[in-house]
Amino acid sequence: TIVDGSDSMVLVVDAHGRWLAFNRAARHGLVDVLGAEPRIGDDAFGAFGEDSAWTRASRDALAGRDGSLSIDVGARTYEVTFRPLREADGTGGGAYLVVVDATERLDEQRRLRQAEASLRQAQAYETEERYRLAVLATNDAVWDWRLADDHVVWNRALHTLFGHERGESSAQWWLDHIDPGDRVAVEREIHAVIDGGGASWSGEYRFRRADGSYADVLDRGTVLRDEDGNALRMIGAMLDLSERKSTETALR
Repeated sequence: TIVDGSDSMVLVVDAHGRWLAFNRAARHGLVDVLGAEPRIGDDAFGAFGEDSAWTRASRDALAGRDGSLSIDVGARTYEVTFRPLREADGTGGGAYLVVVDATERLDEQRRLRQAEASLRQAQAYETEERYRLAVLATNDAVWDWRLADDHVVWNRALHTLFGHERGESSAQWWLDHIDPGDRVAVEREIHAVIDGGGASWSGEYRFRRADGSYADVLDRGTVLRDEDGNALRMIGAMLDLSERKSTETALR
């Protein structure tokens, strides 16, 4: 009575692949799939075809193997669990299958995944927008270094602070504009952070302006890594300390 009242389809075949039993849900479901009501004793495998997933699952169960699979029938998706049916003495006596219409549940899961993907996209956009606004608001020269190809993107402060009329460069261009007396130490320290799994770096050095003079700067950078810890990008900001340094010198 419990099985017959279940919404899941329960089907049983004997050792020869003939229908042995099925509940009410299976009878109605098979009518939809086969176009005719199945009868006890009919060839179950022949009804679906020897190469069908249902027949292969049934034969696995008849061979004594448990398992499960998904079957698409038209626009519906069914999840099938199959088990061997044994006689009291342990010998194989057939197989039984429980079939659940999972279409609505899978559709709901797909909708949830799409909603999660949309949320992640919106969060990523919001993060990028905050980053863009922060770059616009600051007076520091902000740089975004893509480590894979050594490409660096700068904000407008590179021009307003140091006179360089460019929005992109290579990392080598940045290094070439560091005072030779500071360059080796800066390059060594920044790569020690990147290669050593660190998260942040800071340093003071002299940076050459477009007119050939040098500015005293404080540079700070943060390393962005993937889930495996591989460094992908480094984002930082150069603060011009020249005026403060001049004031300190005058005070001394």
